[in-house]
Amino acid sequence: MASGSRGNHCGLSGCAVQKGFGGIKKEAEAYLAELDATSLEGAEKMEFYRSIVLVCDGIIRLANRYREKAREMAAEEADETRKAELLQIAEICDVVPENPPKSFREAMQFMWFTQMGGILSENPLAWNPGRFDQYMYPYYKADKEAGVITVDEAQELIECLWLKLSEWVWTISANTADFFAGYNQFQNLTVGDRTRDGKDATNELSYMCLKATEDTLAHQPGLSVRIHPDTPDDFMAAVTHLVSKGTGFPAIHSDNAGYQMLVNAGYEPEDARDWSNCGCVVPHFRETGEWTSAANLNFAAALEFATNEGKSRLSDKKIALDEKDPKTFSTYEEVEEAFYKQFAYLIKQAVISLITAQRLHVEMVPRPFMSACIEDCMKNGKDLTKGGAKYNIGPVITGIGIAVVANSLAAIKKLVFEEKSVTMAEILDAINNN
Repeated sequence: MASGSRGNHCGLSGCAVQKGFGGIKKEAEAYLAELDATSLEGAEKMEFYRSIVLVCDGIIRLANRYREKAREMAAEEADETRKAELLQIAEICDVVPENPPKSFREAMQFMWFTQMGGILSENPLAWNPGRFDQYMYPYYKADKEAGVITVDEAQELIECLWLKLSEWVWTISANTADFFAGYNQFQNLTVGDRTRDGKDATNELSYMCLKATEDTLAHQPGLSVRIHPDTPDDFMAAVTHLVSKGTGFPAIHSDNAGYQMLVNAGYEPEDARDWSNCGCVVPHFRETGEWTSAANLNFAAALEFATNEGKSRLSDKKIALDEKDPKTFSTYEEVEEAFYKQFAYLIKQAVISLITAQRLHVEMVPRPFMSACIEDCMKNGKDLTKGGAKYNIGPVITGIGIAVVANSLAAIKKLVFEEKSVTMAEILDAINNN
């Protein structure tokens, strides 16, 4: 899930594209007709399905507003080429996302409306398009073979999408923008994959996505590639070509490592093969409620508390466990033991905080739009925050400062207790005097 964390809607995968939001609304209304409020479970499910109806109405109405604006602009447009484009936009917005897309252009617009729905409802720090080359390819292939679209036209649409994905940073709230100044939006889009049965899935769109990043030089989407032993040599050459351009893209990931991580977490093999990158580097399958980066746990803070009697050097207040005067540590093992004691305390406090946050999420910030896009949430009548997805993971504690701690402990061990070139008192005086 995404709540100041990571979200993944995986583009056109799942119930949204199969039914359209109009179909999802009808499904929710059908479930509602079978329920009543004479039990707690029934009442909660009714609330859930009503929320689904509301968000489906909302995203359809948003599309209708775009349709109306496009027709309004077309009526005032003198240039016939642009007028035709605006009327085509209006026709597409009349179809999607209320209905399933039937063409590449409709699928692209459906994907963007789904992206917008998540952005507007979540204010997320990541809202990931997932395996773009897989869910978009059937539409592209059919249109290309039918002569409906050319390669150049499809490439232009992809590059327009890249620009749109780079715009939505402006929707981020003021407090989020202050905290994450210059923060990358982590709309991770994954290409160069395997199929669910393990075969190479690289296709023409995989290459076109690499080209779009090279052509636009946009900072979004965060383009990732899955590399496996059967990756075509031509695709590897295209990947290294893009790397040589200095864009920072694509991020290159081991397909086998991502697969194994999900299998180890209990995913079915077919689902594990269907992984995409979520946020920055999190292997993820779309049927998952996952709250990653839920808390940043500062490893270095534990060492600070261990070497400052449980006090913060910033506030000089005691905010951790009691510890003896660090100048009296007589062995390195004492330092390490004090560090682990404080670290365990920090983990416990993080878990307590996250349990509280989860409770508040259920009570105050349910995720009806995200839940509408996930089959198991609809089937179970449970919001994503209540564990409605097929897989539910997290909240995940993110460790930061581990290299700082490792280097600091190594320095203390070598200088104080092995070489004896300085004392603990001298190191601490240096730290306290910056």
